[in-house]
Amino acid sequence: MVRAGLNRSYTLLVTAGVVQEFRDKSENKLYLAARITQHQTDKLALELAAVAETVPELPPPLPQIGNDRKDDYLFAHAIFGEADYLVSGDTGVQKIGHIGDVRIVSPAGFLQVLGLGPPNSGQD
Repeated sequence: MVRAGLNRSYTLLVTAGVVQEFRDKSENKLYLAARITQHQTDKLALELAAVAETVPELPPPLPQIGNDRKDDYLFAHAIFGEADYLVSGDTGVQKIGHIGDVRIVSPAGFLQVLGLGPPNSGQD
């Protein structure tokens, strides 16, 4: 899915905060640090900067949308960036289903949207 975004199969929207969160987690989460080198993290961050549209960070307070306030920035930025899809592996985020015109899907569900995944098994 990320490769498809880097190949510009769709328009990837990111915020500087999301890229920084990726950098932080790939360094500080043991399960990620064991699988992703610092070089790979840096390379992906540079590739994202080259192909993605950067959505400006929105200042707080953000509207409360989900059950977990720390996820509300995802919803707000997806709406502000006029995204068609918000892709998340977080089941709490997925449960929202949609916000405005933004459809919330799992990574597997988005691969199906792109025609890169197996047929829909009834789950997004």
